[in-house]
Amino acid sequence: MSYNRGDIVEFYLELPYQESSKPHPFIIISNEEVYEQDGMYICVMITHSENIDQFTFEIENKMLTKNVDGNFSQARCHLIVNIKEEEIIPTMARNRIKNKYVDRLVSRIEMVSLSNL
Repeated sequence: MSYNRGDIVEFYLELPYQESSKPHPFIIISNEEVYEQDGMYICVMITHSENIDQFTFEIENKMLTKNVDGNFSQARCHLIVNIKEEEIIPTMARNRIKNKYVDRLVSRIEMVSLSNL
């Protein structure tokens, strides 16, 4: 297992409103046991879109181990995928979200995407 919970990775994903797949950043939200069981990570997509709705989890510099460019970014709590390690695009400048904020993100995902409102 090369990646850990909270790591931000890139993966090619085709969204319904895009003509082709392109790399998008994702946060790994699963734990090591998930990877050991099936060789996959559970991840949620990050975007710089400023469209704020119920699926928004805003990401601030204080949540990250390295500061970013200052552009608005958010995790999209409903865009969850399983990614195999070999599908991750290796990058030199990896960042990660601190554990307490991953826990908050997972709680938000459960509340807005998985519970019966």
